[in-house]
Amino acid sequence: MKKMFSVSLLILGLVFATTPVLADTMTYTTETYQWGTGFGNVTNLLTLQATPTETGSVKPTSVPVGDAANTSKTWTVAELVGLGFNASNLGVVFHIADTGGNPDVDLMSFSLDFWHAGDANYYLQVGVTNVPQFAVFPVSAPGIGSAGHLIAYQNTGDLTAFFSDPTNILGGTGTVNRSDNGPEAFYLAQVGGPPPQVPEPTTLLLLGLGLVGLVGLRRKF
Repeated sequence: MKKMFSVSLLILGLVFATTPVLADTMTYTTETYQWGTGFGNVTNLLTLQATPTETGSVKPTSVPVGDAANTSKTWTVAELVGLGFNASNLGVVFHIADTGGNPDVDLMSFSLDFWHAGDANYYLQVGVTNVPQFAVFPVSAPGIGSAGHLIAYQNTGDLTAFFSDPTNILGGTGTVNRSDNGPEAFYLAQVGGPPPQVPEPTTLLLLGLGLVGLVGLRRKF
């Protein structure tokens, strides 16, 4: 019985001493977002323009790749902080500006790319999930304003580490299908705090084992 008691205490110690391992994610939401009074007033990250498919990225320092337009821009942490951004309020807005007869597009993928200053390759990509992909319509009239679809940043472990170094750099990569003649853009916006962080399965397993240990202790006494 002493052995069982010791094992139970060890399990409980692991449960309460273990920090949850969290993976940063982004989720395409059904929310619309308006920032500023026109596209020239937003913190633009990546602009894509081609027909009928556009794919590209922006790399340090503000180098457009593929179908990325020269309005694409990378941002250092120092610049983002100066604009009021932090790990708790960073969000992304997908803005559609196609002006053709079929303004809706297919958003196939998008990711935020994290770079250390001076590195040739990004050290982390956080991709968007839950993308409807097909028939994403402009929020406002095509080519007007800066309204768009909100992409929410969830969990902030990696993002918090990114913001700890003012020389780190943020870029982006995206792919859009069925584009017409207008640009699609991904710009940064300040939104509310992130939703509660969800522990990964490993942490949940440890919690379950700890509860089993508690049941064993109750039976013993």
